[in-house]
Amino acid sequence: MTKKSLSVVICLIIIIATLGCSKETSLYGKWVTEDGFFTVEFFEDGTLTMGSTTTDDPFFTETGSFSVIDNNTIRYELDGFWGIGGEQTVYYEVSGNELFFNGRNYNKE
Repeated sequence: MTKKSLSVVICLIIIIATLGCSKETSLYGKWVTEDGFFTVEFFEDGTLTMGSTTTDDPFFTETGSFSVIDNNTIRYELDGFWGIGGEQTVYYEVSGNELFFNGRNYNKE
């Protein structure tokens, strides 16, 4: 294999690896359900916040942690009362400014 061919192969590997990471990073940010009732926000440090948009009561807002398992699977755990179910592993899908997560459709805020 020539140096030029090797360079092309290395560039392709880097591009493919970068594309594989784009789905995870597109998850970051604040998302609001289509009905405007519920929000979830994913932070780059692996933390998240979930809550109702209809009240300022802290009982309806939870923090926790998450990790992306693969392109369509996320594992999260909430602190406090809403975390009583323990760690959850669920399907998610990001398409542009739309997110399907935990059985709900969200729009990026």
